[in-house]
Amino acid sequence: MNLGLPAFWSGVTILLLGTATQAQEKVEQRPQPRQAIQDYLSSLDGVRLGKRLQLQTLQSDDLRKIFDRCEFLVLRYPRYPIEIVPVEPLRANNLFAVCDGKVIRISDDTDLKDFFLQRFPVSAKDEIRAAGVRGWLQLAQELHQDGFIKFGGPLVKPGGLQFEGAVNVTEGSGEGRLRVIMEFTNGRLSKLSFEGNVVPGTRQLR
Repeated sequence: MNLGLPAFWSGVTILLLGTATQAQEKVEQRPQPRQAIQDYLSSLDGVRLGKRLQLQTLQSDDLRKIFDRCEFLVLRYPRYPIEIVPVEPLRANNLFAVCDGKVIRISDDTDLKDFFLQRFPVSAKDEIRAAGVRGWLQLAQELHQDGFIKFGGPLVKPGGLQFEGAVNVTEGSGEGRLRVIMEFTNGRLSKLSFEGNVVPGTRQLR
């Protein structure tokens, strides 16, 4: 019986190596975030990326801290000096989150709220919750942009089980304010409410 052991373990080794190789091939076959979004856009008739219509990467330490398995990009249809009309179902501002190869389109604050409630990590650390507030404000700004609006730095008010944050539009680029409140239960983001309105300023383009 002992004479058969080397052959047995050799078979196990081959099996494990084969499984590892297959797993590696699956990872390598998964498209990169930008390519995954481009593939999605290619499925929509009429979307043509170019000089005026480009995918832009959105990233920060806060987003990496709370969504370490996701990459964020934005596709913004320009409105000035000549407007490019979005192709349905796209809107003027389109956020994309690519999480483990899956493309998630975020069109408005409600979509962003759903994304946070579903994917925000369970944590009792104040630094994670504060990062979540800043991350929300960073992404929400992109949904209210016209390409020229500027925002001030985020103001975060920690409160244990409730964190609040806001950003103001800087003078001269428009008017308005974005605000978010996050409530936590047993370390989990259990409730999120948002408000705000952004009005673009006068655009004087040559």
